[in-house]
Amino acid sequence: MDDVQIGVKSTALKFGDNTKRWLMGFASGVTGGFAVAGAMCHQPWLYFTGVGVVGANLAYQVSGS
Repeated sequence: MDDVQIGVKSTALKFGDNTKRWLMGFASGVTGGFAVAGAMCHQPWLYFTGVGVVGANLAYQVSGS
């Protein structure tokens, strides 16, 4: 890997085979955080639709499809 050759301490090296699992956990955390913040601030349904779209996009990107 290029990261190993140049000495970069990347998350891809740190998480290894579990990288997708970690990234999905981070994506779930941020999506959940946005949803909780929106609920606490009494956001309208359109806000939560946007949070859902962003969450779906993150899941799509992490899955690599």
